[in-house]
Amino acid sequence: MPDEGPAASPAVPTSLSRELLRWIQSLDLAYSVKNVKRDFSNGFLIAEIFSRYYDKDIQMHSFDNGIALRIKKDNWGQLLKFMRKSGLAEMTSQEEVNAIIHCEDGAVINFLNRIYEVLTHRKVQEVVMRPLPDATPAYAKHTGSAVLRNTMRNSALSETDDEVTRQRRLHEKFGEHERSLQEERSIDPDRFSSQSQATNKGMARGPPRALGAATEPVPQVTVKEISVKQVDRNIAQLRATKEMGGQQGSPGQMSMPADFNSVPAMGGSPTSLPPIPAQRPAPGAGMGMAMDGGGGGGYSPQQQQGVASDGMSLLDACVARRLDAAAVGGGVEPAEGFCRALAAGEVAEPVGLQILSEFSTEAPGVAQACVGNPKQFWKVAALMADLMASLPAGSATFEAATRAFTALGDAVLVSDASTAMGLFCDYGMPKLLPAFKSSPPKREAILRVLYSFSPADVASHTQCLKRLQTLLGSMPLFLHAVALCVDMEAEFTSGPNGSLDLYIYYCEMGLGQPSPALRAAACSMLPALLPHMDPESVASFIPTLQRLSTEDRWWGTRAALLKVAAVLMDSADPATVQVGVGFVNLHFHPRAAASVQKVGVMALAKHASNGYPEILPKLLQVLLGLPPAERLLLVGAADLPAAAGSIEPGAAEPAPNGPPLSSIMADTDALALARALKDEVLASQLENLEVAHMAVLCACVVAHLSTSAELDQQWTEVFDALHDLVFVALCDPYAAALAATVIEQFAFTSQIKDGILRDPSFVGALRLLFPASDEAAEEMGEGDDVCQALCGAMLRNLAGEGAVFRDAVRDLLSQFVTAPGSLLADVAAEL
Repeated sequence: MPDEGPAASPAVPTSLSRELLRWIQSLDLAYSVKNVKRDFSNGFLIAEIFSRYYDKDIQMHSFDNGIALRIKKDNWGQLLKFMRKSGLAEMTSQEEVNAIIHCEDGAVINFLNRIYEVLTHRKVQEVVMRPLPDATPAYAKHTGSAVLRNTMRNSALSETDDEVTRQRRLHEKFGEHERSLQEERSIDPDRFSSQSQATNKGMARGPPRALGAATEPVPQVTVKEISVKQVDRNIAQLRATKEMGGQQGSPGQMSMPADFNSVPAMGGSPTSLPPIPAQRPAPGAGMGMAMDGGGGGGYSPQQQQGVASDGMSLLDACVARRLDAAAVGGGVEPAEGFCRALAAGEVAEPVGLQILSEFSTEAPGVAQACVGNPKQFWKVAALMADLMASLPAGSATFEAATRAFTALGDAVLVSDASTAMGLFCDYGMPKLLPAFKSSPPKREAILRVLYSFSPADVASHTQCLKRLQTLLGSMPLFLHAVALCVDMEAEFTSGPNGSLDLYIYYCEMGLGQPSPALRAAACSMLPALLPHMDPESVASFIPTLQRLSTEDRWWGTRAALLKVAAVLMDSADPATVQVGVGFVNLHFHPRAAASVQKVGVMALAKHASNGYPEILPKLLQVLLGLPPAERLLLVGAADLPAAAGSIEPGAAEPAPNGPPLSSIMADTDALALARALKDEVLASQLENLEVAHMAVLCACVVAHLSTSAELDQQWTEVFDALHDLVFVALCDPYAAALAATVIEQFAFTSQIKDGILRDPSFVGALRLLFPASDEAAEEMGEGDDVCQALCGAMLRNLAGEGAVFRDAVRDLLSQFVTAPGSLLADVAAEL
């Protein structure tokens, strides 16, 4: 008789043995095993198991955790190649692999048993199973549709493309099923007889009872109705409610667990702590205006001075010294009311920053109170976490709140390093999780707070990552977090328990994810990891990176690849260097996405000036094409007084969600960039310099003078090639201030000196600004008024440099007809 059900083949294992399951769990695989046949069918977890023992031969970034048949065959093809190379070819066969791929019963379990025996050199214990009945019950037997479905899942049939063969095999299996049913009917006809079923149904009824016959009394049982109250809070909150039930708190006051007098130690049983101090006095309800220095109106002296044993009182005192009770809302404690008012925009930003700065100053005292009383830590952590969740990311107040929370973490770490991480992960991080999940711009700040509660050693950071993974409960979200944490590491250690291998493992996992954002995050980890990796490990990543470079169109991935390229170009291996140069040629150009351009400028500035001059023209073209505000930030000229008026009205502001921008001039050869600008202008045969050109030239001059006292002959050659266009830029209201700065610096620090004032081109530019005829003066617009004022200020600055410059300015003004009261007349009078 053919196989009809699971009981018909008791020799086929259907589940993992306890010993095998413990071994798999000890390997800490990326995904937990829930369905053995399905989870191991694509070979990803099999590859991860082998990578624990053959870490140099198995690279996880080469495997994909997908469910498509193509992906499964590709993964198993790599595994079979590895087994042949490692002398494990006899461990399995192509037929068994096909059975595993198609989730046949027992196939993967037998294979896992062999893997376990080969890798651990231990024998799998044979479990003696309880004997099952010989015959399968009727209700457990397969139906005709189940037989057809199981037949179609057979690996041999799935791999067959001939439709005739498939149909014939299905007809044969269905015919066997029908014949088995006919055989059962012939062996046990009574089971299929409708008459016997009716008889059985009749016999199941009790004897008939005469009408009106007396019935025995049935005892009455009264059951009290049970009232079930829905509980939607955890035990800590229920205890807190019971403890604070008798207290008259204000609406919205924070609740807290009542079992904080014993906090579990990092690795053992709860530790007894001193009793909780008495509750602080309730805040007063006095009215008054915000105070800048003295105590706030309506607060008690205890609130204005703080109580050393109570962390929240110290924070209340910081608020009471700056604000009165009315400013933060009556009926709430000062610190809590301040945080609510600050989040609602009801507190002026300067006052809020001052109070948050005082929070940071009071962090050691608050930490002492919190370490001795976890209940206080719960309240302080909840207050700070709610504040960070409410404030907008990137604002000055959000950064100040982050610094205050980080200062608390540092202070708690100094007070008791053994419990700091446990306190924060148990009572602080859960409050920050909603903001971490919903607001990506806040993640880096939240992770900084997390790391402030962790010792700086590698082992503690590794433990911190594991706890973070448990708290997040989402592998994609955790991979985003790891990509941010890698930049916070001061050092990397190699080895089985080292942080380097851990980060490389998560990087490989992220590169294989289907989400482009996750791939970009994983790729962004490599600039920090590659310098610490050996050449073989670096080479193993290159095929994956090249595939991402050609296939992934996500801007984040391309921006990350430019950062990787900057690291690869520092390699001693010429082949690795060429890979990095290839990434630059492919993705760094003026037509790339704006964020890719900005990241590329910051990442490649050093190489553009040192060893790779072919990158410099590209970098200059990208700089000239960026929005003015972002260009000024990148060239370090945003804080120059001359840059204040160089941005036209309506020009785009820096993108709020774009990459953070920083000056490239510290890593750039300013003279090389100025020469590239000169070559670009001359090759384009420009008649006028745009504001972008003047901004780059001014930034180069200022950057050079920040490290040198003078502009040498090489700089003079650059100015001589561009001086006519620089003088004409004095007539552009948006470029005039930048041009005046360049002229002043070359006059003061180069060999040109006062010769600039005697240059015919300079005199001609001034005649355009200060025409002699009244008709020409009447045609001047408001922009010319701005340019005239800037030129007047420049002439005064030049004249104030010494007698030589004063005489040169006097000779220059003598060439102009100046009406009394005009700007030039005023300058001449001052001389």
